Amino acid sequence: MSRLLLLGLIFGALVLLWQWRSGCYQSDLASNPDEPAHVISSLLIRDYVADGMPEAPVPFARNYYVHYPKVAIGHWPPLFYATEAIWMLVFGRTKAAMLAMVAVTSVAFLVCVFAWVSRRSGTVAGLFASGVLILPIFMRAAMDTVEPDILLALLTFLAAAAYGRFLESGRLKYVVVYWTLAAAAMATHGRGATICFLPAVAALTLRRFRPAWISTLLSAAFIVAATILPNLMGQSYPFSLHGAFAKIWIVPLRAIAAISWPVFVLALIGCIAIFRSPQFRPEWHAMLGLILSGLLFYVLVLVPVETRYLAAMVTGIAVFFGAGIAFVDKFVAARWRIPFAGGAFAALACGATIALIHPSDRKFDPGFHRIVDAGGVAGIATRVYLVSGDASREGAVITDVALADPRREHIVLRASKVLFHSAWLGQNYRLLFHDSQSVADWLDDARVGAIILQTSESRPHLAQLLGAIERPGSPWVRVYDANTPAGIDVFRRITPMPDGKPNIRIDMRPESGAYFDFRY
Repeated sequence: MSRLLLLGLIFGALVLLWQWRSGCYQSDLASNPDEPAHVISSLLIRDYVADGMPEAPVPFARNYYVHYPKVAIGHWPPLFYATEAIWMLVFGRTKAAMLAMVAVTSVAFLVCVFAWVSRRSGTVAGLFASGVLILPIFMRAAMDTVEPDILLALLTFLAAAAYGRFLESGRLKYVVVYWTLAAAAMATHGRGATICFLPAVAALTLRRFRPAWISTLLSAAFIVAATILPNLMGQSYPFSLHGAFAKIWIVPLRAIAAISWPVFVLALIGCIAIFRSPQFRPEWHAMLGLILSGLLFYVLVLVPVETRYLAAMVTGIAVFFGAGIAFVDKFVAARWRIPFAGGAFAALACGATIALIHPSDRKFDPGFHRIVDAGGVAGIATRVYLVSGDASREGAVITDVALADPRREHIVLRASKVLFHSAWLGQNYRLLFHDSQSVADWLDDARVGAIILQTSESRPHLAQLLGAIERPGSPWVRVYDANTPAGIDVFRRITPMPDGKPNIRIDMRPESGAYFDFRY
């Protein structure tokens, strides 16, 4: 236990060092379009509890969405958001607290990988297996963003370890532990369903249907459901054999490229050595299943695959990398009496991995935190803001204002919800106004006091908006602020705000099939 504690402190120092080097504590929480949604969803749960749960959850969430329209609970499950919310209730409603939660989860993940591998392949193998998971740029990016990827990797790895214990011992209590962790993984993200494929995959690789036949049948049902339901719900592209065959090559090659070919080669050696060993242990089938389940999921569910989605598969490769280190060490020592050969090969593989990444890469930072403070954007104190840009930049403004506004005294409107209509992934783009004059009238009706524009946007809604604010006699003027991010224009209203309360209509048809109206 003291060894694990010491290792946890070392890993914690490495994770914090990377977070510091990436600049994540000083940058916007908008490294990709999803991060702002994870931040706002976590803040929603935290604020709901902190406010004493003043009303039913759905009306509260709807009101919260009007203020900060990046709530994604429902599209994604709530466990990660609930975990972040509980953490913030203890450590504060801050960017640093949210990132610290990710750091703690990362350390727990690395320690668990070390503990599993070191028990089976030795301490050196465990150190390299867990250490190699810090090197890939996508894993380090996951450690400096408020996203569920690391928590999901931890839960899926623990679930695979639990099922491996069942395959080893035959004790049904480990099946219960496995399905509990699998349920937690699915409650963290939809991609958690990959771990539910594991019993069926393990049964195939073991060529043994018993004694886990109920678990295997349930796993097979999950495979069928994961293939059909995303298509019915519009959450994936229509299934096609061409797309499935393409994924058979694309997904493994992307996972291998992420962790580097030298590491993969040593992992492949470890895999072959384990399955040919006369002392073979069935629990390794669970770790092989961790890799194959991810591959099967992405072959059957045709969603875009980003490298960060492959954390569970890469973890499985890292485990076999540790086994490869132990095999090379024993083989070379037996043949040529050269000690520590496995560690030397592992060091070379990790060195090659380091050469393929960019250790100085910093987190993407649009820079909106420089113009957002508790009183407004670029010094403009108003209740209602409008932001128009890509999903990351819209989200950056929303999260920065939300973190500075725990009482929800401001409203940030997204152009993608009030000026045009589209599906979740951006398909079926359609304008909601006929011309610039209609947009100008709406700006008055919604009592918008400041507008933030990404000038590189070229879609028709931006032309309408610019026509509304740059027409002769317009009440809008451009604000020149040295802190304004490049490619961003900020406008403020210079005439008195019209009397009355904001009249805001949010287009929720892609999610709930309806509009809803709101008055401040």
